[in-house]
Order: sequence, then C-alpha cells, then structure tokens
Amino acid sequence: MRHQLTPDTTVRLGSIPAALPATVYHFDLRQAVAKMGGSGLIASDRLRAICEKHVRSIAGSDLVLFANDGFHLVITSCEGNAAAALASFINISLLMLLFGTEHLTPDQDITLFRQVDGEDLPTVANRKMQYASQWQNDDQADEEFETHEQADSDPYGTLAREGIYIEQGVELTFFPVHDLRRRAVSALFCAPTFAGAVFGHHAFQGLKPAELPYVDRAILNHSVAFANRLAEAGMVVAIGAAVSFETLAWSKSREIYQRALRAAKLAPNAQLILKLEDIPAGTPADRITQIVTALRPFARHTFVHLPNKQVDLAMTGRMGASGFVLSLQRRAPLPEVLADSKWLSRAALTQNAMSCIDHVESDEALAVVRSADIRFAVGNVFGSETLRGTAPIDEVRGVIDRAEVATAKHLSAIV
Repeated sequence: MRHQLTPDTTVRLGSIPAALPATVYHFDLRQAVAKMGGSGLIASDRLRAICEKHVRSIAGSDLVLFANDGFHLVITSCEGNAAAALASFINISLLMLLFGTEHLTPDQDITLFRQVDGEDLPTVANRKMQYASQWQNDDQADEEFETHEQADSDPYGTLAREGIYIEQGVELTFFPVHDLRRRAVSALFCAPTFAGAVFGHHAFQGLKPAELPYVDRAILNHSVAFANRLAEAGMVVAIGAAVSFETLAWSKSREIYQRALRAAKLAPNAQLILKLEDIPAGTPADRITQIVTALRPFARHTFVHLPNKQVDLAMTGRMGASGFVLSLQRRAPLPEVLADSKWLSRAALTQNAMSCIDHVESDEALAVVRSADIRFAVGNVFGSETLRGTAPIDEVRGVIDRAEVATAKHLSAIV
C-alpha cells in the first residue's frame, strides 16, 4: 500500500506500562462501504460479523474491538514492521472480500487503517488492563513452575522413557483411532491410564498445575520415541500425544512445553499429532484459538478435544486446528448421538478440519455417527485393546491388524 506506517507503540495503562507491547490500528470502513453503495451497512451486525470472522482468520491471537465506523485492531502477536505488514495485509484482503474481487482497481485501493496512540482508546486500555492483570497472576504462578523446574531430578523421567509412573500406578497407553472412510486404523493416540479404567490426566491423583507441563512433556517424549520406533520398522501410522489446556494457558508452563516441542522437532513430521485436551467448559473459542496458535509453529497437526457443543466455532474464523474431537455421553440415546454428531460435522466443516467422535459404544451409535459424515471414531464398539509404547513391533502390528478387522466388521454390519 502507499500508506507509510510508523513504528509500533507500547500502550500504557494509566501510569503502568502495559505488560503486553501492542500496536493499535483503527480501521475506518466508511470509505469502502460508501463505494459499495451501502453506507447504511456500516453499523450492521452482518458487516461486523463478516469483518470479525475475516480478521480473526488472519490474526486469530490479536484483539478486535468494534466502533461505530469500523473497528480497532490491537496487535500483540508481533511488533514493529511485522505488525505494520500484518495490518496492511488485513487491509488489502478485507477490501478484496468486501468488493468481491481477487484484484483491486485503483479506485478500490483504499487505506482503511491508521495507527493510533493507546491514550486515545480508553476501551482498548481497559481491555488491556484485564490482560495485564491476568499476566501479573501468570507471573505469580510462574514461581511454582520455576521451583519445580529447579528440582534435582525429573520425577517423570521414567514416565517418558518407559511409559510408567510407578508411584501412582499410571501408565501411558496408545489406543487406535478408526478411519470410517478407509476402514482402517489411521492413528494411535497416547493417553495416561489408571487400572485400565481412568483415562487422561485424571489418571494422576492430586496433580498440581506446576506439575502438568512435566507430565505433558513426558507424554510427548514417550510418543515421539514410539513414533520413531514405528518409522524405523517401516510402519506408516500417525501417533498422537495429549497435552492439557492448562499446560498451555500459563506462560511459564507453555514455555516449558514449547521447548520440549522444539527439541522433539515435530514441525516437519506429518505423522505426529498433538491433541489439546481438558478444555474447561465455557472457554471462549477465541481463547482456544490462542492456544492452538501457540502450538502451530511447532507441530504440523493439532486436534482439539472440545468440552461440549457450547463452543461457538461459527464466528471465530479459521482456528488452525487439523481436527476436532467430541465425546459422547456414556449410554447416550441415539437422538442425542445424532445431534452431537451433526453438530461436530458442521463445526469441523466450517473450520475446514476433520471430525472425530469419542465414546462410541454400539453398532447403532456407530451407524448414526457415520450417517453424519464423521471421519474418525473411537470407542468400545471396536474393542478395548490398547498398546504400550514399549511393545514389540510384532505386537503393534497384531493390535493394528485386529483393530482394522474390527473396523471393517462393524462397518459392514451397518451396511
């Protein structure tokens, strides 16, 4: 664009410097809307929804605040020239969206935005105060992580190497994920297990937030080691590693986990998948997007295990997840299974992502799930056989072969 941008500004909150450097831009939509021949659209909810969805698809971790004539974009994901380039890209792509064209004519080439000082934006400053307050609490929590990190030894080292946490009888097991289109096992996902009955991070007793990143690091390292063994044996199957939402919600624990991801070199490996779990009910979709964004540079594929159907994915733009998982309630009636499956299928479609239903317990439920065009399924309908990450290769092949026979058998019964 012809507009010359200035360096970024750090917004101050009263007399307190913002904990988060931000570049604030005001996008004025009036010129573009006038050229569209519909100045009355400027305050319409539809225009706001279109703009918000589009901007969040590009800058999902940044803040969008609407004003009467447009919106403010608070860029915290980058600074300086990078922030200026991001605002310019949003400007051009938004114009193309509004004018419905792949190329702008000179008449359409409008600079919608200008950089503003945070002192001129009390609404933005108030919202940033909330961020600063959250980050101050974050810093207090970081002390617990640092204390744990400075311990003489890693109590979860055995969990990473052998898949066992002897103190609590927890072991890491891999369960098959069934591809309903290919009638095959597409992946083996790692999950902590206690007595073969309690799965996920709940398998650990009294787990503190400061311990979570080290547990998740152990799960990651164990999964990577298993994936490497399978690759060396010539087996092509994806391996998934679970990570708790809580681990990535705090800056220090997120940093610990990101260091482990960097060391594991997952980015170029398409066969390794991260699965974000334990998302608290009521978590906004934008917050989940921020967490997925934090994982994106380190892994090719991320699946998000949604807490329920209340997460509104329709207006969030592209979250960047490869797939979404939803668990059915135990012994759920078939109408509920159908409603959950259809909701997930639509949600995944809007995100251009894959869908997976968990806790499928019967052939009838599987038939309903498949009718909703769900791609993957997990559940006792296929059997309950799992694998240890240290299992011999022949045992792994046997479990996968039996699982694929079960997949074909149940899908054939449905037909």
